[in-house]
Amino acid sequence: MTNVRYKARYHYGGQFLRSRNVRYMNGSIRVQDEDLDRLCFWDLMATAKKLGYNLDNYSVNIYYLKVGQTLVKGLKLIANDGDVLELADEMRRNMIVDIYFELVMGKRNMKLPEALVDHSEKDPINGQGDRVSAENLEHVSGQGERVAAENLEHVSGQGERVAAENLEHVSGQGERVAAENLEPVDGQDVIVENFEDEGNSDSENELERDSDEAFEEDLVDVQWDNVEDFDVDEELIEARQKVKEYVKRKRTLCLAAHIVDDSAPVTSDKVNVDTDKVPGYESDYLSESDPGSFIQNEKESEEDDGQTTKSSLRNYNSKDVFTDFNVGLRFQNLKMFKTVLSDFSTRQQFEFKYMKNDKIRVRAICSSSGCKWSILCSWCSTNNIFIVKTYNNDHSCLPASKNKRVIVAVIARKYAGEITAMPFIKPRHLRKLVRKDLGVQVSPYVCRTAKGEVIKHMEEKYKEEFQNLNNYAEELKATNYGSTVIVKSDSNSVFDRMYICFEALKRGFLEGCRPIIGLDGCFLKGLVKGQLLVAVGKDGNNQMFPIAWAVVHNENTETWSWFINQLCDDLEIGDGLGWAVISDMQKGLIRSVQEILPLVEQRMCARHIYARWGKRNSGKELQYQFWVTARSPNEPEMRKQLDDMAELENGLAAKEDLLEHWPVQGWCQAFFSDVVKCDVIDNNMCETFNGVILEARCKPIISMLEEIRIYVMKRLVLKREYMKKWKTNYAPRILERLEKSRKLAGKWEVEWNGSAKHEVYWDDAENHLRESYTVRLQNHSCTCRKWDISGVPCQHAVAAIMYEGADPLSYLSEYFCKEMYKKAYMHMLNPVKGQMFWPKSNDGPLLPPLVKRMPDRPAKKKEKGTT
Repeated sequence: MTNVRYKARYHYGGQFLRSRNVRYMNGSIRVQDEDLDRLCFWDLMATAKKLGYNLDNYSVNIYYLKVGQTLVKGLKLIANDGDVLELADEMRRNMIVDIYFELVMGKRNMKLPEALVDHSEKDPINGQGDRVSAENLEHVSGQGERVAAENLEHVSGQGERVAAENLEHVSGQGERVAAENLEPVDGQDVIVENFEDEGNSDSENELERDSDEAFEEDLVDVQWDNVEDFDVDEELIEARQKVKEYVKRKRTLCLAAHIVDDSAPVTSDKVNVDTDKVPGYESDYLSESDPGSFIQNEKESEEDDGQTTKSSLRNYNSKDVFTDFNVGLRFQNLKMFKTVLSDFSTRQQFEFKYMKNDKIRVRAICSSSGCKWSILCSWCSTNNIFIVKTYNNDHSCLPASKNKRVIVAVIARKYAGEITAMPFIKPRHLRKLVRKDLGVQVSPYVCRTAKGEVIKHMEEKYKEEFQNLNNYAEELKATNYGSTVIVKSDSNSVFDRMYICFEALKRGFLEGCRPIIGLDGCFLKGLVKGQLLVAVGKDGNNQMFPIAWAVVHNENTETWSWFINQLCDDLEIGDGLGWAVISDMQKGLIRSVQEILPLVEQRMCARHIYARWGKRNSGKELQYQFWVTARSPNEPEMRKQLDDMAELENGLAAKEDLLEHWPVQGWCQAFFSDVVKCDVIDNNMCETFNGVILEARCKPIISMLEEIRIYVMKRLVLKREYMKKWKTNYAPRILERLEKSRKLAGKWEVEWNGSAKHEVYWDDAENHLRESYTVRLQNHSCTCRKWDISGVPCQHAVAAIMYEGADPLSYLSEYFCKEMYKKAYMHMLNPVKGQMFWPKSNDGPLLPPLVKRMPDRPAKKKEKGTT
């Protein structure tokens, strides 16, 4: 009996470009044998998982193409097992069928069964690594070669596409081989492999920026995986996750306040009410000052004096989890006991009343008639402490909807964190939160007064820190010699602005980083509003390097000019020649940079440009074309991509809108300088820094600055330790980028002109075209300009380097070597002493800036007496 083998040709990692014709762009191909008797919908989903799709966070649409039809008419969506049966019939008739995967942004409703998930294997979508399987493989030595046995077919796009019969194996990395009668699509890499032979590799999940404040709503979803070499690192992922959690927590809090129905009955099980961690008594040992904790041995004993012994009673400890009272529980004073009792009754949803309440004892019973719950705490003269002497925890009453013990102090204490994080919260929202959390009704007056108490305490804390701000500045300058710390105030000693640039960061940036600076501003979220201006660089591993930051009252041309002038003095930037600055479209920032640094290369964050342009010009095709245009490394390529954009639906108007409002010189790589050796088109380095200090921005000024300083100090240490783990003398993230170029270099042919130039070319046999570039190894230059602006050899340069038999690592820019990275992080921040040790400043205490009240809603009725 003949064993019939059915094949599925999987197209993955790309997207459908739907304009006049439907095309599957920027993808890879893999051919696999399929058992039609076992084929089902979940089997296809498991295949998507193996191909690297993150099914936990995103959806994947699966299509198959009817043989003999085009993508326009022949695509069939696979949504259930009924569609899979039709797919199986198509395979039986034609032996091989094309199956396409397309990523869709959004959470999936279906969960992949664990039985179909192979947790030990993950294969990246981009198809990196050696993947070849076929019958009668023949091994041929060489690196990066593409081989076909018969009927060699070249197709334009990235990487060489091979269709062949009787496959031959080629050793090396980055091989792409297709099966018999393979008809690839533009922009796809072809891989033939059985899944059983896969190796382990990691793939980064797709990342979608989620920011705070109003800017989060301005962003349009961008599918970053379709953009080549998008610069996302673990620090950026961590920062975005922090922002996402903060925004989620903030929205949840506001939403909870709105969804509570005051008229709905409250039910509660007293056993399960106490779900939060609260102060408790789980301490088995007495402090040494307590009676009975000290044992003095006899004079003739050899044991040490002053031993502490385990107590037969228990002390209340506010740091431990408190669950319930018990006889023998000890308190330092009755005020502490009554506070714990009040919090306990609130959580358990019952009301109590005092039968005795004097200086030496407190007796309380449940207010409900017939309930036997009671407790007595009184003074114990033997141990000189207050002890719970009687306790009956037998409740026979229902949860109370009103509790007189839920007073202002209780609400202020319980919701101090929420009010501090959101000082703008309305009393009515706070009242609903109390109703939801505690199950009791409180008056609006109580909530308003509780909020006022928290705000008052916050004001005192803010005022205290501003009074000590000049002393703090003197301490920073004393402990970190050479640092620039400037505090400005007006004639009334009211705080105006503050600038900090530590000597360790200044020297590290100048000695070990590239001359590019990201500038950005973010809001302070505490009681006293303001802006935090930051300057961040790029280290040799393409990660952020904080340089300086400043606190100002608002963001405008004057404050930005002051900040940039201070930065120029510290870094000796001069007129900006040989430097680059990348920023968002902040208020006054662009104008300030142009006036102070007339010769600087000024870049605009492409992400923010797309966020605004994408609102008016939506669509996946336009989105994709924007990022391809932004990453065009030379002007001919840029013009070609803009022409392709104009051919899309509504593309001509979108192109004109883009070029009219955002000059292409500021956000396209084609116009970037080759001096900086950095090709970033977004301001992610500032976004990363703002994200990791998000929680600090909710605190008073000294607390915030101290948290930033400690974070930076710890980061310098962590990066020095991280460098010790490098396996080579070059940064790991740079090596990953060089490896991508090396894998793409195999298709290029090289000819040497006998001097200092190499012609690197590739013949497109189908279209009878030749794609050619000129590489100058001595100048570290290629006519595609990727090498020139990034400092990392492009695929054409790597092909020429390998033709000469040289090592591509030796052609990396010096900014990426281990020695430069060490210079960036070799300087250390010194610790700061406690407040009591700070030197006294001659400038005296400062006052916090006035909180500006926003305009009220206009009156709807005329006031009496007006005409």
